Amino acid sequence: MRLADLLERPSATRLAIVAVGLLGLAFALYQLAEPGALYGVTEYDDGPYFGSSVLLVHGYLPYRDFAFSMPPGITLLAAPIAAIARLVGTRMGIAIVRVITAVVVGANCTLAGALVRHRGAFTVLVAGGLLALWPTAVWADHTLMLEPYLSAFCLVSLLLAFTGAAEPTRRRILAAGCALGFAGDIKVWAIFVAVPAVVVIAITARQHVRAYMTGIVLGFAVPALPFFLAAPQAMIHDNVVM
Repeated sequence: MRLADLLERPSATRLAIVAVGLLGLAFALYQLAEPGALYGVTEYDDGPYFGSSVLLVHGYLPYRDFAFSMPPGITLLAAPIAAIARLVGTRMGIAIVRVITAVVVGANCTLAGALVRHRGAFTVLVAGGLLALWPTAVWADHTLMLEPYLSAFCLVSLLLAFTGAAEPTRRRILAAGCALGFAGDIKVWAIFVAVPAVVVIAITARQHVRAYMTGIVLGFAVPALPFFLAAPQAMIHDNVVM
C-alpha cells in the first residue's frame, strides 16, 4: 500500500492530530527544561503580564491603579494562577504559568491540525508541525507571552465556525464570535483573523454574519468593560498612545 493511501485514512488523520500536539508540547517542555528556564528571568514581557494578574488579585486594577499597555485578556487568564501564587509564592506561580503555556502550545498544534483535518494526515502534519517549530512561535512558547493564548482563542473560533459535518447552529456561531472577540482582549492582532473570517461567513453563510459579529463584540466588550468603566481615559491612553 502506498504511503499516500495510508495518509488518507481517517485513523491516520486522527493520529497525526495527536502527534502534532505532542510535538508542540514536547518542544515547549524541552525549552523549560533548560537551566534557569522554569524559574529564571528569560523574557521581559512575562513579568509585567503576570505582575498585572498578581496586582489584580490584590485589588489593583490595570489602567486605574497602574499603567498597562495591553488589553486585559492576559491579566484575566493568568489571574487564577496569580491567586495560587498568593499561597505558593510568585516564583512558583510563574513556573506554573509557564508549564500551562506549554500545554496551550501543544493544544494549539492540535487545534491547527484539527482545522485542516479534512485535507488529510499530511496536511495536518504540515500545519501542526509548522506551528510547533516555526522560529517566531518557538520564541513565544517558553513563558507567559500573548501569542500562544491569542492563537488558541483564534483557532477555537475558526474550528467552531468553519468545521463540522452539519451546518453550524446560531449558538455555535455566537460562541465562535465570542472566542474571537476575547482573542482581541488578549492582543488586538486578532483583527487580522476577524476581518477575513467575517468576510468568509458573509459569502458562505450570510444568515450567520450577525450572530458572529455579535459574538465578537460581546467577547471583546464584556471582559474589558469593567476596566474601561473604572478608568476610561487611562485605558485608552495605555492601549493607544503608549
